[in-house]
Amino acid sequence: MVSSALAVILVIGAVLGLKFRRSQQSPAIDSIAVLPFANADANTDYLSDGITAGLIHTLSRVPQLRVMSRAAVFHYKGQQADPQRVGRDLNVAAVLTGTVAQRGENLHIDTGLVDVRDGSELWGEGYDRKLSEIGNLQQEITQDISTKLQLRLSSQVDSAQEKISPQDSETYLLYLHGRYYLDHQTTKDVRTAIDYFQQAISRNPNFGRAYAGLADAHILLGQPWVGGLPPKQALQEAKTAAENAVRLSSDFSEAHVSLAQVMMLYDWDWRRAEDEYQRAIELNPNSAQAHSQYSTLLQVQGRTAAAVREAEKAAQLDPNLGFDVGYPYYTARQYDQAEKIFRRYSDHEGLAWVYTATGRYPGAISEMKAAVGDGAPSDTNLASLGQVYARQGKKQEAEKVMDELVQRSKKTYVSPVHLATIYTGLGDRERALTALEQAYQEHDPYMIYLKVSPPLESLQSEPRFQALLRGMNFP
Repeated sequence: MVSSALAVILVIGAVLGLKFRRSQQSPAIDSIAVLPFANADANTDYLSDGITAGLIHTLSRVPQLRVMSRAAVFHYKGQQADPQRVGRDLNVAAVLTGTVAQRGENLHIDTGLVDVRDGSELWGEGYDRKLSEIGNLQQEITQDISTKLQLRLSSQVDSAQEKISPQDSETYLLYLHGRYYLDHQTTKDVRTAIDYFQQAISRNPNFGRAYAGLADAHILLGQPWVGGLPPKQALQEAKTAAENAVRLSSDFSEAHVSLAQVMMLYDWDWRRAEDEYQRAIELNPNSAQAHSQYSTLLQVQGRTAAAVREAEKAAQLDPNLGFDVGYPYYTARQYDQAEKIFRRYSDHEGLAWVYTATGRYPGAISEMKAAVGDGAPSDTNLASLGQVYARQGKKQEAEKVMDELVQRSKKTYVSPVHLATIYTGLGDRERALTALEQAYQEHDPYMIYLKVSPPLESLQSEPRFQALLRGMNFP
């Protein structure tokens, strides 16, 4: 009997030992996606979204952990998404889920970390906190996850967190409201976001994150696809806010991204912009936004290989940005490679540009129609269409498109660069250069592509064009 019992024990021990060795040999959790936290009350969307975004930001600063960007995961908001499927889609090892419930001044948050390999729960925790404690909650959850996964939290992570005192909780909630509206990227919502950021700053003039949000909001208002303000005015406001953000929160990655974008779009200070993007990436290597914008900076200087590398890093953190890898190839006139990438991601606008550059005009028009779909064409869509007509020699159709853009410009800002591309296609160099000079005075965002733009290539020998390049300090 004793020998039989001993044999059973040895077998059990061997099995347990085998399981232990297997667990020891399992791949480490080196990547994670934070699904948008769910809530039962649409009025608290700003709260659940803010907690999600805060967790992504804080986890992104954990060394050796790849964290999917906010844009990548918010695609799943409002869906009953299966964590394993999401994990496989995003190529991560673990997925964090959560729910938020607010009852008066009390918050209850449930979290769970799912192993994508087998669907098991690696960790789960509930948190009951006062609303006034929300500002530091993501740091606590990050610490718990890091402890469970035996990841090292660097001192840099701690130093980057502005501790939110209970007295400042209202400031932080105003900031979360601002970020919530900013993400909608409509003129009305961006203006609402500005109001919330300004309220937060009024309560605490030293709250750096609110200045970063304010900078981002003004940058958006100066973008022709959002509009609301002429670019020069919007970017002046953004510069002041971004400088305050970096001064008050020098370890906050988003502040450096905001300032870098202003340096690129407004000051045309390419060296300073590159320094700020590199600092942002140093602080948060998981910032898809920083990698993507840095790629643009490199692209417009003609540094194609480096631009592609940064675009690929951005795409690893946000698969929705995969098509961006094609644009450095497009501006480098490597049209075959650009076309392969645009086709892979069904980027109809990118394909239309390649087809236009290579003289395949019927295909360009077809792709542009596919890009517009059932909606109204954007200014960029119209300009691309007008350029195709111009290159085909269809002057009447091209001028009709220009008339539509001019009519739009009476109601909102329309980039003169759009008109310049059509004039160039028609061979009207004088009017094209005049439009570009107007865009230069306005600090139009599309001017950063002046040096590498295929539609404007025929103007490069013009002294007025060269004067613009010098004025923009291109290296």
